[in-house]
Amino acid sequence: MFWAKIRYGILGNLAFCFSNPEFKRRGVTALVYKEILKEELSGLMDPNTSFIQDNAAIHTLRLLKEWLSEQGFKVLK
Repeated sequence: MFWAKIRYGILGNLAFCFSNPEFKRRGVTALVYKEILKEELSGLMDPNTSFIQDNAAIHTLRLLKEWLSEQGFKVLK
């Protein structure tokens, strides 16, 4: 799986989402996704920017929603 950031006038890096070897099903987990967001969103987001993602299971977990809220990101539903 890959993750990309796109902002008006800015194309960001394409990030490869590694699977979590500690996870029984070896898939991409919310913890892995959160680490990608920590690295990739810095410098891209500001108070006037909305964050958009689909409703994939790892995107909708409370852990991730709380972290995004703590960072002050406005997440569109």
